[in-house]
Order: sequence, then C-alpha cells, then structure tokens
Amino acid sequence: VDLPVTCGFVDAQIFGEIMKDYMPVPSPCACKQLCLDHVDEGCHSWKYFVDSRHCFLQRNIFMGDESTESTKSRRGQAYYNANGQGWWKEPMSDIGAWPGWVTGTTGPIARQATYTVDDSTGDGTRVSVTVTG
Repeated sequence: VDLPVTCGFVDAQIFGEIMKDYMPVPSPCACKQLCLDHVDEGCHSWKYFVDSRHCFLQRNIFMGDESTESTKSRRGQAYYNANGQGWWKEPMSDIGAWPGWVTGTTGPIARQATYTVDDSTGDGTRVSVTVTG
C-alpha cells in the first residue's frame, strides 16, 4: 500500500504572530516538524512558502472580535489580502487564495502514554493504552 504523506493545506495561510523563521527548509512536512520541535516555546501553527522554501513558525492564531472591528473596514480586508499582509479577523485564508503557500497547525500532541497488560487470558495479549495530551 502506497499512501502519500502530506502536511498542511495547500495554497492557504494561517495568520499568526511570527515567532521564528527558517530558510531553506526542504518541505512543508519539515516545516511542521520544526513547529513541533518548538511547541514548548509556543509554536501553534506554521506556514511554508514553496518557491523560497521559507518556513515561518507562529505563536498564536490571530482572532479578532467585534469590539475591535472599527480599526479596519471590510474594504480594508481586500487590500490586506491582496498585498500579502493577512487580515486581522480571519484565522485562516480560504484554500486556494494564497498560491505557493502551505500552512497548518501542530495538530493533537500526545504528552503522555500509559499502558497496562491484561493477563487474564494467560498469554498477555490484551494491552490497554491511554494517551493524554
């Protein structure tokens, strides 16, 4: 069985506070791994520009709220998206809106795993695994 391993959403960006960037990084999956390597420093999401192999690690995802909406107008949203600056109220762009970018999050992270062996059958074949994170 040949299953492709992919990372992230193609032609999209998650907008967040840049904490670190690396260049060159060989692939989107390597960029995701860098984010996982920096999760203790607060990495929540990443974005990767394919042409330059530039990886950006992000601390948080921008989330606006209605109380601060007056600082930017909906007309301003089109300007910021067209000029590559993101938009303060949208945590992720539409897929297909940012050609050449791949983006994603760390996904669920297992922090601890425990197991117990149920030897009631006498052969130790029943194992119970608990993963927390």
